[in-house]
Amino acid sequence: MSVQTRLSYIVGEAYAFADQHKSISAAVAITLFLTNTAHAAKGSIDLSPVTNVIDALQKAITGPLGTAICIIALAATGFMFFTGRIDWMRAAAVILGIIFVFGGATIVKSLGGKTTAP
Repeated sequence: MSVQTRLSYIVGEAYAFADQHKSISAAVAITLFLTNTAHAAKGSIDLSPVTNVIDALQKAITGPLGTAICIIALAATGFMFFTGRIDWMRAAAVILGIIFVFGGATIVKSLGGKTTAP
């Protein structure tokens, strides 16, 4: 039985279990899925297409398009703050969001993950 077939079978069983036992279904289904996914990861699953999509998304968000969107967001936040239509918490949320978008690679790298900076 291949790894993909086994994984599909396990996910199907988890969904069937979730339908029958609604009170504890989420925890058990997630546990079963994550446990067997970890075992399946030891096999030969090629995740390069997923990695390529995520890398392209990261480059789009932190590239010129993301920079332009952040500039527009900051300008709109500044204008709304100037006219009294936004509170401090919302303005801080916009600024923190921008910090997380552009500093995300550094944050993940400092936590011990491997990432490539844009």
